[in-house]
Amino acid sequence: MPTVEFAIAQSDHDVRFDGEGASYPPPYTASDPTRTEDNPSKTLGGGIYYLSVSCMRWDTSSIPDGETVTSAVLRVRGFNIDDWNGRSVTLEWYDMGTPDSSDYTSTVGSDAHAGTAIASLSESADNDFALLALSNINKTGFTGLRMHVSGGAPTSGGGNHFRYASWDHATLDPPRLIVTYGAAPSLYVTRHPLRLGV
Repeated sequence: MPTVEFAIAQSDHDVRFDGEGASYPPPYTASDPTRTEDNPSKTLGGGIYYLSVSCMRWDTSSIPDGETVTSAVLRVRGFNIDDWNGRSVTLEWYDMGTPDSSDYTSTVGSDAHAGTAIASLSESADNDFALLALSNINKTGFTGLRMHVSGGAPTSGGGNHFRYASWDHATLDPPRLIVTYGAAPSLYVTRHPLRLGV
């Protein structure tokens, strides 16, 4: 079965969307497609809540239409984590298209990956997230993911985030979507001759 690695192709195909405010959830404030790192985060500091989600997308139209995706992994290069509240990273299927404020949300999605504890992730290596619901991989266009930190409002004292390299990082690899596919199983029908009488 072929395995194909799709890499982020341009700067605005991986973007972090930020919110900030005195109450939770904080409203959207900004996004920046040229950051050298992206990270989902939830932090409370100085009475201000900070929340970020990260979106990424790949052109997966080269997967043949007649093939069935059998496995998929998101691979990102981590380099900084903080886990004050014992949170996890989750993923949802979501293609942001052209980035704008509507891509920011405080609602945690997990249909693509139910959650990996931040404490178990690496700051200096690739981190793999096995993906679910593989029918969401688009064989005729773009496939997108949105990354979250699990749970609701954070508590003060420290942050909850997972930083990983973006397309704009000078030396580290950008997010990669690794897809394995194979031919759809054939349906065989066995026909038995009709038996008449005894």
